[in-house]
Amino acid sequence: MDKAIAYVKKCQDSVGRFQYKMTGHGGQSGGGSLTGTGVLSLQIWKNAKSAEARKGLEWIQANMSEKKSQKEWKNINIYGWYYHAQACFQATGAGGANFWRAWNKDFQQIVTKAQSEDGHWPHGYHFHGDTDLYRTTMTILMLEVYYRYMPSTKV
Repeated sequence: MDKAIAYVKKCQDSVGRFQYKMTGHGGQSGGGSLTGTGVLSLQIWKNAKSAEARKGLEWIQANMSEKKSQKEWKNINIYGWYYHAQACFQATGAGGANFWRAWNKDFQQIVTKAQSEDGHWPHGYHFHGDTDLYRTTMTILMLEVYYRYMPSTKV
């Protein structure tokens, strides 16, 4: 696991985003949808307070607050948001409650505005089978993050 975490750390770019491959070894900076996943893996395995976890959380927070397009439901990568929500929530156990408060405040407003009258959330741009059912399911899971998980990162 320690070797896996060392690899995860090498997959972070200079601004805090995570990608599939190591930076400088074919890894490409993308839209940041893997950032929450990278941060969450660090948090779960002894690196909750690492510089890499913090940098990833800072990127998530900045991306949410600075980019207006990221606040439009149709542009949201729901897969990325699912892990961003978990990473921000888990940060509360490592002294980073500010990340969860910032994430949850914006997230709740965006989600409630996007919900359809019949209760579902419409699909958006994401191409991996993003349907109304998928997006509704992922949104419900995000809304339940703090009910389903304990901050397991208290170190």
